[in-house]
Amino acid sequence: MQLLIFIATTVAGLVGGLVILSRSLNASARAIASALLGLALWQVGALAFITGQVPLAFHLCLLVELVVVGLLLAVLCTIEGSLAKRVLLVWWTKFITAAICVLYAVSLILFPGRHVRQGPVGFEVGILGIVQSLLVLVGVVACLWIMENVLRSAGEDQRRALAFPSLGVASICTAFLIGAMYRIGMHAVSEGILVLTSLMMLLGIALVTVFSLHLRPFAMNVTVPRYVIYRSITFIGVGLYLCISALIIFGIQDLGLDPALVMAGFLVFCTILVVLLLVLSPELRARMKFFISTHFFINKYDYRREWSEMSRYLSVAATENQILHVTAQVILESMYIRELSIWLRGDDGFTCALAFPRAPIVATVAHDDPFLDYLSVRPFLRSRPVAVRDRLWERVVTADATFVEANHIEMAVPMTSENAVVGFIAVGRENPGSTYGTDDIDLLTNIAAQCGAALMQARFAQQLAENKEVDTYNYLSASLLHDLKNAAGHLSLILQNAPRHIDQKDFQEDMLATVAQSLARIDKVINKLGRLPDKVTVSRQNLTVEPFVQALLRRLKPRLADIRLIVRMEPGLTVNMDPDMLERMLENLIVNASEAVAPQGEITITASRSGGGTAITVADDGPGLTEEFVKDKLFKPFQTTKPAGTGIGLWHVKNMAQQVGARIVLDNRRTRGAAFTIVFPDEGAKGGEGQNHGM
Repeated sequence: MQLLIFIATTVAGLVGGLVILSRSLNASARAIASALLGLALWQVGALAFITGQVPLAFHLCLLVELVVVGLLLAVLCTIEGSLAKRVLLVWWTKFITAAICVLYAVSLILFPGRHVRQGPVGFEVGILGIVQSLLVLVGVVACLWIMENVLRSAGEDQRRALAFPSLGVASICTAFLIGAMYRIGMHAVSEGILVLTSLMMLLGIALVTVFSLHLRPFAMNVTVPRYVIYRSITFIGVGLYLCISALIIFGIQDLGLDPALVMAGFLVFCTILVVLLLVLSPELRARMKFFISTHFFINKYDYRREWSEMSRYLSVAATENQILHVTAQVILESMYIRELSIWLRGDDGFTCALAFPRAPIVATVAHDDPFLDYLSVRPFLRSRPVAVRDRLWERVVTADATFVEANHIEMAVPMTSENAVVGFIAVGRENPGSTYGTDDIDLLTNIAAQCGAALMQARFAQQLAENKEVDTYNYLSASLLHDLKNAAGHLSLILQNAPRHIDQKDFQEDMLATVAQSLARIDKVINKLGRLPDKVTVSRQNLTVEPFVQALLRRLKPRLADIRLIVRMEPGLTVNMDPDMLERMLENLIVNASEAVAPQGEITITASRSGGGTAITVADDGPGLTEEFVKDKLFKPFQTTKPAGTGIGLWHVKNMAQQVGARIVLDNRRTRGAAFTIVFPDEGAKGGEGQNHGM
């Protein structure tokens, strides 16, 4: 049975290696094929060792193990995109593994008895055999670690192609792992372990051969993010634990101690020690991440992750304080620093707006400080000069030595907006104590640019809100001022006519009515002034148009004394409107028309059904409006064609029309005046924004 297992595994390794080698398209496939052929050779050596009891045959197995592990490690480094880009690292890996294999082959020739030798009860493993087992153990752990990271980072299609071949590689690595651990722990070679590992290799060879031919997984390139590797630290810990355990077992047996007692005590101690280190030493974790980022990746930072996190955080940061805290959080989580400060421009200089872990000793920098002069012309400031004989940098170091040293500033980058420095970000020393490089500068300058843009956007939004509030008050003030102007106009007209008509009873009645109406309007203005912060409310009523307009014309009679009025209205028309707003809208249009016509001019007021509503038109026979005014200035505040006008009336009418869902239409008849029509929707048509048609 044992013979059949070894023969089957040998045939599988030969067939798989030759088939993949014949169809290989790249160096990785050829390396895998060579590894399978090596496994076939391992089976031959193991079979010869079991049947012939020849140590030299097992020496061949030990050498083949190192070669196969080296080939698998080279293939996995090629598949892992981040490692593959580090050509020098990959070259050194291949060179070191090749050198180890050569040196071990030489040691087999020179010192064969120190690898495997015949003992009193069987074959014993010597010191060089233990060293070989430790090397295999380290290589296997590295292979499994890289393979785990590749699988976790691969896309769905890539993972589907890599899954079964990776399982085959894992089976082969596990077989080597079991054999190495047994040799280290027992200092012996077991026939049962050789059979077990041969079966595991048979399964691994089958998986690699079948699915490699079908899916070609070893031609892929999978980039592994550093954050996947950070989460794989526990797997590295398992590998280290296996290596340390093997060494301890080796030492215990040599000393003749009780392995169970020593191992139990040591494992408890190691577990407590590791837990304490992980819990109490964040610096150790940071240093480990720093080592991985700087030695196993081309770029020190994963810019896509930092950029996306910064953008995601800023999307929900509305205020300046929130933006600063988001920026500080991203920097502290991404970079290996302990000290950070963010400074913003103010009237008296640049002040520290946020600092970690403590407030700065010098918290203000003047606008003309050399430190800021440097940042205004350079993209960054570092504790070491960028160029030789940099006079500006030397001036900063000389003039601002107290400021830089007191605040522990190792590097600073400006936050700019419209080519002006609006702030800067300063960081202290890097946690491992190394000098900041290009990756650090790029990351910090990009974050500073995002922060500066977000701060300016927040400030513009705040300024816009303040301006909108001011505009609201200006609108209300202009509206109330216009109402007061109309009331004052009625009183002024009464005052002008009083000397001539004061004795007439009709004039006295009109005067009293006008004064009462003007005082009532002034009271309304005063009441509105007291409710300025409140929202303007619309009190709608069903109003019959004809009597409402006739009553308004009677109140305006003193101002229309020299004007011919023509009133044409369909009987029974009603509008659902606020009576005060309707009165002010029509009054503004009629007063504007009266000021546009010449003495003895004509104003026509009509009311009729129009589409889905009621239309009230005020037309005059004056000169009309210029095309330029209609195009650029109509319905805009403070735009008027009258020498003494305020330009508020038509703007006021349009705004009130919009509030009630009506629209105002202009028919500009240049040779025969202008006609303004307000179209009120039928009852039930609420809201809507007014539109200007026919202009």
